[in-house]
Amino acid sequence: MISSHPASLKLILCIDDDPVILSYENALLEGSGYSVITAASAREGLALATTCQFDAVLLDFEMPGMNGCDVACEIKRVRPELPVILLSGSDVPTYALALVDAFILKLEASRELLPTIAALLQRDSLPTTEARKVSAMTLSDKVTNPVTKLEAFTDAELENALARVLVHASGEVLNEAEVQLFYQVYEEICRRSPAVTAA
Repeated sequence: MISSHPASLKLILCIDDDPVILSYENALLEGSGYSVITAASAREGLALATTCQFDAVLLDFEMPGMNGCDVACEIKRVRPELPVILLSGSDVPTYALALVDAFILKLEASRELLPTIAALLQRDSLPTTEARKVSAMTLSDKVTNPVTKLEAFTDAELENALARVLVHASGEVLNEAEVQLFYQVYEEICRRSPAVTAA
C-alpha cells in the first residue's frame, strides 16, 4: 500500500506477512515524517525493493515461502548500498546479521526502530571515517577509502565484512577492487588467527 507523501520525504519499505505489524510500522514511521510503502509478502517486497528507489527497508525474518535472509541477500545483490533492517520476534542466526545493516527484536522496535533508521540514513550522508565499522560499510566505502585501517575492527566486524563481499558477489564474478578487498580482509583475519593460516 502506497501512502501519499511529498517526494522530498525519506521513503521506507516495510516487508512483513503480519498485517498488524505492518500497520504498526506504517503508523510509527508516518508519524515520524517518513513516507511508507508496505508489502505483505517476501516476494512482493523483493519486487518493490529491486525496482523502486527506497531509502531503507524494514524486513521481517520469519515469512512463508521466502525468509528475511533470502530477501536481504537478493536486495544486497541488486542494491548493496540500500540499508536493510531485519526484525524478528527472537534471535536470528549469526550469518543473517552479515546480510543486513541492523537487527532489532520486535519487542524492542518501539524504542530502537526510529533511532536505528535515523542513524543509518545519517551514515549514508556522512564521509567515511576510520571509526565507522566494517559491518556498516559498503564495498565502495572501503575501496574508495584505502586509508581505512583493518586493524581497528573487531574479529566479528571483519567476518561480517568478508561475508558482505561474498554476498555482494553472489552469482557473479568479483571485479578487481572486490578481489583486493576480499584478500585484505581475509589476510587480516589470518594474521589474527595463526590456526587459520596453518590450516
